[in-house]
Formats: sequence, C-alpha cells, structure tokens
Amino acid sequence: MHEITARQGPRTGSFEFDEPQLRLICHDLVKKINQKFKNKEIPNFKAKLKALSPIDGKQHIFNFRVKFIPDENEYFNNAAATWHNMYQEIMVTVPSQFIWEQFTDSEHEQQYYRNIRHELTHAFDIQGNKNSHNGVILSTHTTPEELNKYYNDPAEVKAYLSQVHADIENEIRKNRFAIVGKRPEQVLELSQTWQVLKDKWQNNPKVFKMFLRAAFDIIQAYHS
Repeated sequence: MHEITARQGPRTGSFEFDEPQLRLICHDLVKKINQKFKNKEIPNFKAKLKALSPIDGKQHIFNFRVKFIPDENEYFNNAAATWHNMYQEIMVTVPSQFIWEQFTDSEHEQQYYRNIRHELTHAFDIQGNKNSHNGVILSTHTTPEELNKYYNDPAEVKAYLSQVHADIENEIRKNRFAIVGKRPEQVLELSQTWQVLKDKWQNNPKVFKMFLRAAFDIIQAYHS
C-alpha cells in the first residue's frame, strides 16, 4: 500500500504533497497499466492509499480505483482522475490502448501526477467536500455561468492551485533556472493548467490573488 503525506499552505490553504511519494505512485500506476495492455488484459484494478491528513492529523485510507474507459470520442484526456466523496475513492481512468500509446510514459506520469494531486486536495479538503462544486457537474451541456461557478468554487480553487503548483514543479525539475528572475505572474505562465484556465480566475480579484500568492511562495521556497 502506498502512503502519501501533505501539508497545508498557510496563505492559500492549498495542499502541498510529498512529491517523491506521489511521483512513485504515478510511476507504479503507469507501469501496471502498461503491463495490463502488454498481457492483453483490461486495465481495471483497485488499490488502497494511506494518507496522513494535514487537517485532522489522522491517517485515512482511500480507495484507489483504476477504470478502463475506451470511448475515444468522449475522453480526450489521456490520464484523468475523479474524487468520489461518498466512497472515499479516487477513480483514475484509462483510455483505449490506441490513445494510451500516443503518449510517453513520462507524459502519462505527469498527467496523473497533476490530476491525482487535484483529487487528493478534494479528499483532504473536508470542509470543501461538504459543499463542493455548488452542485455543478461538468459536461458538454454545462453553461458558461455554471462553468464560472465551478471554477471559482473554493474547493475547486484549492484543487487547481495544487495542480498549477504541480505544473510549475515539473518545469523546475526540467530546468532548475525556470523561475529565476521571474515575477509571480510570469511564474504562473509556466503552468499548462494556468495557461488554459486563467481567464476563469483573472477577473476574480480574490482568487487571482491566491494564485499570485502561491507563485510568490514557490519563488520564496526556491530562493530559501
């Protein structure tokens, strides 16, 4: 059973996870999925994840379910994840083998890393889980108003903060000088998540400030 620990940022409230632990989980996950495809098996399996919560200081056991969803028209994302609060479960999806093989193992691992961090934030965010999403479920029929409500929901903001942090971490891993001499707003641009979704947050001063603080904290940690 894998274990993961986290701490909660004092200013933004987002969660920072033990990077080596989480990367090992993603590495093993991709390795197992590859083996399933190699053996011509359907990559459906379950596992347990032991997590030390920074909120209540207790260890929690989360279910970790991997589900094969081969509908190539429905799933454009090669490595998605979803948190189910009712079942205390993170569900990780796997696309068709054809789509899977369009990406490298390192790309799969990074995508799972970003998405699992996002869902672990929901798992730890006890208060957020009570009112998460304001009742909005994303689909092709979601209205612009519902999208705005979803992306600015406090629980989602925390989760996306964690995802943006993961993106920037990855850029620093590839180039340790990636953030040198950059202002917080420039550091945010290193995140693929931020580049795609920033228009959802830049018009909300309170939320935008949280992302800037998170970037500033990354800069401070880098120089400390």
